[in-house]
Amino acid sequence: ILKNYAIDYHKKIFSEIEIINPKLIVCCGKGLKEIIETVYKLNDKQMNRQIIEIYHPSYYFIKENNYYKLFIKKAQNINWVCNDKEVRHILNKS
Repeated sequence: ILKNYAIDYHKKIFSEIEIINPKLIVCCGKGLKEIIETVYKLNDKQMNRQIIEIYHPSYYFIKENNYYKLFIKKAQNINWVCNDKEVRHILNKS
């Protein structure tokens, strides 16, 4: 259903992304990165944003600390600048 919505409203969604002009898009749920990429393709544009796809924060099978660690790992993999002090604090938290 969400993919169909994105296809139907791809021009508006693309326009909103361009207005906001984010350096990083965080997709909280499986398959959302693909939907954003589809929106760009339907607008004949190349994806020019960094995208992280991660579990939704309400996903109850992952502990909060592990969620942050996973997010930081994904952020580091896309050449994203992280605050080293904050990262060390989160990674050392138990």
